[in-house]
Amino acid sequence: MRTYQKLNRMLAEHWFHKASYQKLFSTISSGSKQEIESLSFAYCEIRRRGKDSKIGIAERICEELDVTPIPWLAEARGRLSLLDPPPRRNYTCNTYVVLRDGYTDYNGTYGAYVGVTSLSPEDRFLQHTTPGHPRAANGLPKHGLLLLKSLMFPFVRVPAKEKLLYETSLHLALSLAVPKVSGDILGDFREWLPEFQPRLMAELERETY
Repeated sequence: MRTYQKLNRMLAEHWFHKASYQKLFSTISSGSKQEIESLSFAYCEIRRRGKDSKIGIAERICEELDVTPIPWLAEARGRLSLLDPPPRRNYTCNTYVVLRDGYTDYNGTYGAYVGVTSLSPEDRFLQHTTPGHPRAANGLPKHGLLLLKSLMFPFVRVPAKEKLLYETSLHLALSLAVPKVSGDILGDFREWLPEFQPRLMAELERETY
């Protein structure tokens, strides 16, 4: 089973919430920079439980692996529950989320880049991270690490005529949990977001805007 399919199944079954400490430690120990999402969800769950001794063990394992977990990943995934996806259709555009580093001034090294494309997310990521590519986003050739498949939900495929609305909505939802989110955003979202994504707008008004 492909890594992201396995991870999405684990998330759907609330595996991390139900897992023993030993299973969570094992998930971290068997992880890598390429499997940083699973590793990070295990790390986030250990931190959520709040036992300092267990958190210390998790941090030592990560240090030995030379991998920095994504401390906000579980909260960011939870914020996606505020979003209403489009009706199921064969749409032509894809929303996507890129993990990027280099944000030491934003409460940690990691941030996220949000975009929308008519290409596959994998092809667009390759453009973003290829040095000198004319369609690479600012900073991603150096700092773009991987697609965050666990955050490419519930939209992924969206209608072309509303793609910028969905891109902006995803950007705003993640901004409630991620210290730094980059990418394009429609500046007039306060005008249309209350009807388009009412639960998200209510949360934004309550917390930040």
